[in-house]
Amino acid sequence: MDKESQLLTTFNSPFRRYCFLRMPFGIKSAQEVFSKRVSQLFENLKGVETDIDDILVWGTTRKEHDDRLHSVLNRCQEVGLTLNAENASFESKSKVCSEHVNSYRAYQKAIEKKNTEFIWTHEQQQAFEKLKDIITKNPVLSFYDVSKPVTVSCDASQCGLGAMLIQDNKPVAYASRSLTDAESRYANIERELLGVLFGLEKI
Repeated sequence: MDKESQLLTTFNSPFRRYCFLRMPFGIKSAQEVFSKRVSQLFENLKGVETDIDDILVWGTTRKEHDDRLHSVLNRCQEVGLTLNAENASFESKSKVCSEHVNSYRAYQKAIEKKNTEFIWTHEQQQAFEKLKDIITKNPVLSFYDVSKPVTVSCDASQCGLGAMLIQDNKPVAYASRSLTDAESRYANIERELLGVLFGLEKI
């Protein structure tokens, strides 16, 4: 951080006043700035994509993959970027995002309420199997591009809210949650506005 920006992060302590020399993630714009910087560091390397602090290296053959991986590691060494070996995954065929899978657990509350008749037929089983198949596969998401316009698509039902960030007619990010008992009794227009608020805050 430059000197002027460092002074803006000044905070008091029982001993003296301190300021950050490097950008802390507590600053609202930190993630966006960090993500852009990481993207710039690897933008000219083939077979490399970045998403915030994730670096994805891919190749159509083992040799191509390894050559590109070496290029990434060399670049990290050149710029002084430290990687966490414990979070690294090599030669992965696919990777399911546990966060997306866990987000569906909130909807279990809808069928766990008391005094609700539980019906499970072949139709429900088919829907359940289809849902498992969808959420255990990699979501088809594009990488966010700071230079392109975005569209936030929001929706609300009687039991949940959903939102999606779109660029070039492709999803970049999405989020969802179930409604509380009080929220489920909102008027339709209130639920729709709640969906917009949720989408703008979450995405």
